[in-house]
Amino acid sequence: MPDSFEIFLNENTADLQVFRIILTVFLVRVVGADPPTAKAQLQGLKKTVMDAIGRIEVDPKLLPGSQRMKEMTAMRAEKFFLELEEVVSETLNRMGLSGDS
Repeated sequence: MPDSFEIFLNENTADLQVFRIILTVFLVRVVGADPPTAKAQLQGLKKTVMDAIGRIEVDPKLLPGSQRMKEMTAMRAEKFFLELEEVVSETLNRMGLSGDS
C-alpha cells in the first residue's frame, strides 16, 4: 500500500505530465495554424516565461531554499523549451518546411 508521500509525489508528477502534454499539443496546433511564425512565437513565449521566472521574489528567511527553487525553476524551464523547440522543428519538417531557420 503506498504511503501518503508516495501518493502526493505520484499525483504531482501526473499533474506535471498532463500540463506538459497540453502545452506541447497546443504548441503543435499553433505551428499548424501559422507555420511561418511558429519559431518566433515559441521564442516570444520562452522570453515571457523566463522573464516571469526572473521576477520571482525570493526570501530565504521566510522560505528556506527559495533561491534554489527559483534557480531550479529556470533550469527546468530552459530544458522544457529545448524539448519544445525540437517538437516545433520536427513538426515544421513533417509539414515540408525548414525547421532550421
